[in-house]
Amino acid sequence: RYPAGDERKGFSIPEGVTNIAENAFNGNPFLRRLIIPKSVNNIENNPILGCMNLETIIFKNEKFEMFTCKDWTYAININPWGLCQLPGLKDIYLYADNPENIDFGLFDGLENIGEVTLYVPCFCAEKYRNHEVEYGSALSSSKKYIEAWRRFKRIEEFDPVDFIDDLS
Repeated sequence: RYPAGDERKGFSIPEGVTNIAENAFNGNPFLRRLIIPKSVNNIENNPILGCMNLETIIFKNEKFEMFTCKDWTYAININPWGLCQLPGLKDIYLYADNPENIDFGLFDGLENIGEVTLYVPCFCAEKYRNHEVEYGSALSSSKKYIEAWRRFKRIEEFDPVDFIDDLS
């Protein structure tokens, strides 16, 4: 969990941490930029909930999964898992060169996804723009859901080698 009362604007989760706990950054009004290291490969429910001023999230890992039951989340109308209530979010950086390596469910609760720019490694933007996944509901064989990276405002490329993730 994020240290209670911490007023830093930027925070880098230490390398070696593998899981982000439920509500780990819940409602922090100071946090503007969050860096998630390669070692984190799983999150629990709503890890970055209600950080109203958070502007940038950097996912350095190349594969990312969530501890969720996606079908049940949709089927019984539970609040989405993942990133929620982040109205100030402007940029998300993914180091994964393949959209299949990132669980799109992470972005299910992102109400302002159409206002967020997604940055992906060089030569990968087209893969993200064209990737979509269709899946069904556990309670209804007729309900289908489609996840599409195109829901982001834009998908831009960046060079992870040259990218400086300074927290100042």
